[in-house]
Amino acid sequence: MTPLVSAQGVSKRYCRDTRRALAYGVRDIWRDFPRRRQARADLRKGEFWALDNVDFVVERGEALAVMGANGAGKTTLMRLVAGILEPDGGTVAISGRVGGVIELGGDLDPLLTGRENAAMGLRWRGVKSAQLPELIADVQDFAELDEEFDAPVQTFSSGMRSRLGFAITTRVPCDLLLLDEVLAVGDLRFQRKCLRHIRQHLNGGGGMIFVSHNVFQVQTVCSRAMVLDHGRTAFSGDVAPALERLFAAQAEKAGDRGERIVDRAHPGILDLTVSTDGADVRPGGPVAIELALTMPHAMRAQCVISIWSRDLTVCIAQLADSAVEELPAGESRHICTISSSPLAVGTYAVRAAVIDPDVSYPMATFGFDETPVWLKVRAEVDRRTMMGVARGVLVEIEHGWQRG
Repeated sequence: MTPLVSAQGVSKRYCRDTRRALAYGVRDIWRDFPRRRQARADLRKGEFWALDNVDFVVERGEALAVMGANGAGKTTLMRLVAGILEPDGGTVAISGRVGGVIELGGDLDPLLTGRENAAMGLRWRGVKSAQLPELIADVQDFAELDEEFDAPVQTFSSGMRSRLGFAITTRVPCDLLLLDEVLAVGDLRFQRKCLRHIRQHLNGGGGMIFVSHNVFQVQTVCSRAMVLDHGRTAFSGDVAPALERLFAAQAEKAGDRGERIVDRAHPGILDLTVSTDGADVRPGGPVAIELALTMPHAMRAQCVISIWSRDLTVCIAQLADSAVEELPAGESRHICTISSSPLAVGTYAVRAAVIDPDVSYPMATFGFDETPVWLKVRAEVDRRTMMGVARGVLVEIEHGWQRG
């Protein structure tokens, strides 16, 4: 079966100087006429590769996550796939109809109302006049704009623009869905609605390229991932090792946590602390991990704590509260106790999340988008301990031997 997207050796260059970029553009148009150039040319003065020889394929029913730091080339890649930009090297072959939101509200006219933008966007996507009234009503219902639907878009908040843009895009069926940080803005209810639509799209045989810094969203909807680093492919494969690559880079750049700022209008984790009976955690000793939460109103949720290796590549244990309960409004504290820690001597990262049990989606996190809490396990130094540290042993399991 022909893949929805097949990109081979795709490269795109930009120029940092505006005047020089305009001059280069005129020369390129003249040189490329009448045939499109596909052979990659060398960089000229002031230019850099935004994408450098990138390969990837998206099959039907598959969601590819594109991850990386800001400036890695994610949005440039999306614009090439959407046909907004032409590559300076390589090819991008598309099979099927493409629909997407490349930039939050980027294709909305701020002077038009939400209704007028919906009509214009649907017409541009090929919707006939007879279908417009029904689909416009669907857009209004999905975006949950109510009376704001007839107000100019320039009066909308970023969340309202996000909802409107996503609603317009997804009302028209497509084969390939492009989403660039679309779920970064918007309330939890909107994000859950979007995730349900994405799952339906993939289950129906559609494909998706998904750009997001939210690792939970990536794990929820994507089966494969590609990590970009300064325009080059740093990793391509399964989601788990791709996230490990990001976590490792995150650990290298991590500094002091500093003061944590939480928006109390949304569920949040104010603090995470680790305490023991003594000054140090020892193998086999007790550990207590405390979460300080804030909730805008009472809601059902589940607290989850995870313990990771020092380089953030291995999740050693996940400690989930078995009771899904209604957390109270305002601040509350929740303590997870480990009576006998199996952790070997070393340093470990502790992270936490508050999970929506209905969709297994985190409403709040701690230690994923910032430096986690470090847990140090120490013991008397002996040969066995030093061998374990040298070999990277993470846990100590009680065991016994007997002769057969």
